[in-house]
Amino acid sequence: MTDPIRNIILLLLLGSGVPVSSCKGGGQEVAGPLPVIEEILKDTTSAHYINTKDYATNRENLPIGVFGTSEDDLQVVEILLELDEFDNITGKPGADGIKDFAGEHIDFYCLPPLNDPSREDMILQIAGLFRWQDHRPPVKALVVAGDLVTMQVYEDIRNLIELGKLGIITINVLQAGNDKAFSYIRSNHNQRNNRVTVGVISTAGAFSLNAYDCLEEETAVAFQEYTPIEGRSSEKTI
Repeated sequence: MTDPIRNIILLLLLGSGVPVSSCKGGGQEVAGPLPVIEEILKDTTSAHYINTKDYATNRENLPIGVFGTSEDDLQVVEILLELDEFDNITGKPGADGIKDFAGEHIDFYCLPPLNDPSREDMILQIAGLFRWQDHRPPVKALVVAGDLVTMQVYEDIRNLIELGKLGIITINVLQAGNDKAFSYIRSNHNQRNNRVTVGVISTAGAFSLNAYDCLEEETAVAFQEYTPIEGRSSEKTI
């Protein structure tokens, strides 16, 4: 399957082809790029500088990056590797017996423990996937799987990609989930929205960031904090 078709499939699989909600990060708008974004794109002496020429060749051979904020986010990688919902030749819906991302390399990066990371800290951590680090190449697509990444930071990353003309496709799993909920409510219940309840199971950290509050603008929401199963092994393999 060609790289452009895989990019389209990545969007469709995670439900982010056409945004339908308006869940955005809070906070005030900043006039012009953030200083940290300027540093990443322009300061060649910075350890965080991204050389955009690294994306000039062999883009199809670059990995898909999945950024998580806990080891449980590795499940997103497992799901991608097992998917067979599209024809690998035409890109049309329908299983063909070949995994949709067969032959792709997926690089999972889990946020190291940080004590209350700032907006700038999170931007630097994610942007690290866009440059060579030791023997790890930059990514051609980014899936933000961690629910501790605010929509404000996600929009900052999209702004960085646009300003740097990196051409990296980006997906936010949290936003995709919200969009799917909005889409279902609007297409199946129409005038009965007030009688629809959406259940959300997530971490206490995500709830503290008000990640799902926008759902309450259109429907009732039942929140439940995610609790890991005691005794479950934390080891996962790809």
